[in-house]
Amino acid sequence: MDLLATPVAVGGLTLKNPIVFAPTSLGMPPKQALAKLTRIAQGGAGLIILGDVSTIEGGFGYSVCRQSDLDFFHRLLKAVRPMGAKVSAQLFISGNPPGLSKPVGLSPEEARARRNQAIRDFVTEMPQSQMENWIDSFGKGAAVCQEIGFDMIQIHGDQLCGAFLSPLFNRREDEYGGDVQGRTLFLRRCIQAAQKAAPGLTIDLKLPVRQENPRYGNGGLRKDELPQAIPLIEQAGPDCYHITLANHGALSDTVPPTNHPYFQQEGCFLPFADMVRPYTQKPICGVGKLQTPDFIRQQLQSGRIQLAAMSRQLIADPDWPLKALGRETEIRRCVYCNADCLGGMTRRQGVHCIYDDEQNNRDCMETL
Repeated sequence: MDLLATPVAVGGLTLKNPIVFAPTSLGMPPKQALAKLTRIAQGGAGLIILGDVSTIEGGFGYSVCRQSDLDFFHRLLKAVRPMGAKVSAQLFISGNPPGLSKPVGLSPEEARARRNQAIRDFVTEMPQSQMENWIDSFGKGAAVCQEIGFDMIQIHGDQLCGAFLSPLFNRREDEYGGDVQGRTLFLRRCIQAAQKAAPGLTIDLKLPVRQENPRYGNGGLRKDELPQAIPLIEQAGPDCYHITLANHGALSDTVPPTNHPYFQQEGCFLPFADMVRPYTQKPICGVGKLQTPDFIRQQLQSGRIQLAAMSRQLIADPDWPLKALGRETEIRRCVYCNADCLGGMTRRQGVHCIYDDEQNNRDCMETL
């Protein structure tokens, strides 16, 4: 059987194929987001990760604390289940310090830079009582997701967790700071809280890796910290890893355009997966401009990755999983221009694509 159509076991879950819609901040009204995710499920993706599901009230994205969002989750699961897609919720707490979530009078890029500059003091000075409440919120969020019927959750190891991982932000002198053991403790306890509250639910971990020389990403872990960090994280019990570049830098680095000064090639973030592989036997999901069916087959065949995640490519052509099986010439390839996907998000217009067929989108919405 073609590797792009071969079922994959992850924890106690079996996906119909290794193609994953990567967690994406869609920034759309519920009906429009439901239509887009349903269209991706129709195209054959094995797993859809719903990005930015907050475990606390407030902030951007969805929340397990809002009834309107819980209703949306139910509608999403009902819509995509008949197509064979599994659905994961990406649980997170925003790394935005209080009062900086919506700075006034700044461009999105300026606001992002300002938030990133403030995170060090936010993380370093946070009371342990607040940290413990937020750790507990991952357990509560996981329990809600399990009750609703999500097949999996992803712990967002970047955002706030990624700031705790990095000594560039985490200057704490208690048990949550200092060496690798201390800086990974917040993340490990979030995973443990989710596992305890939702036993049997598959847990994925988005693990950010920071690159040096040249520096890209400010949160996350460095390569030399992984030999100690991964065994510690393994004890917390994630079932698989989603490995990518650390955030808390320019958004165009984690969503690199075609002319990015460093991340230009297909599979541009797979070297980070290579750094993690020696320290775990669990499935690894790779990401980073994955697009060409034969290239992805090679990565799966070699065991470099077990899952292949895409966001922009599946937004450009939701039928990629079906077309990759003998109809490759029909694939509408993402050109990584970031014009209407990242651009749409920063303009607060939602994630779209220069190829969008508006009539098709309307037809899909009318069926929901």
